[in-house]
Amino acid sequence: QDAPIVVFIAEIGYVVNPEAENWEKNLNFHGRDGTAPRCARILEEVLDALRGIDPAPWFILRLHPKNQAEEFEAYTNEIDQLSAGGDPLGLLWAADLVVGMSSAPLEEAHTMGRPVLSVLPHPIERDWLPSLASGDIALAENRQTLRNTLPPMVTRTTETKTPHAGAESALDRICDALTKMAQAA
Repeated sequence: QDAPIVVFIAEIGYVVNPEAENWEKNLNFHGRDGTAPRCARILEEVLDALRGIDPAPWFILRLHPKNQAEEFEAYTNEIDQLSAGGDPLGLLWAADLVVGMSSAPLEEAHTMGRPVLSVLPHPIERDWLPSLASGDIALAENRQTLRNTLPPMVTRTTETKTPHAGAESALDRICDALTKMAQAA
């Protein structure tokens, strides 16, 4: 298939944040009607930003282990494939672009050399991953930035991706990144 593969990494809400209710009310993104929870709202924004891209990307929703597929039933006509369970690294490697918020798979995809876009509902989330804090992962912190940033990333990656590009050094890069994070702790 010639369509670019875009993987969206789902997350659970702000379950460990005592301010979760206030944070959910004050996201940087409105979504389609402003009522969807954090992950679904960002998913809506990403799906809308991808409209009109030719060729249309093959869109894969990768669930967090605590997500349920039913949470995303409203989007089944817009999602080409649902991924759940098992190791996500092969999926991340196959992606032309990995999109998410602030979860660990973004860091893993970046470490493997995959193009990554983080859509941040709150600026503070920039500090939650080393590659977000350093600016190594592209960020979108509002709708306009997302709509300007996302489409060119999909096009660019499909034009430049080669099978197995950098595969030999992915393990070394992952080990180096883990070592740096351990030393910084």
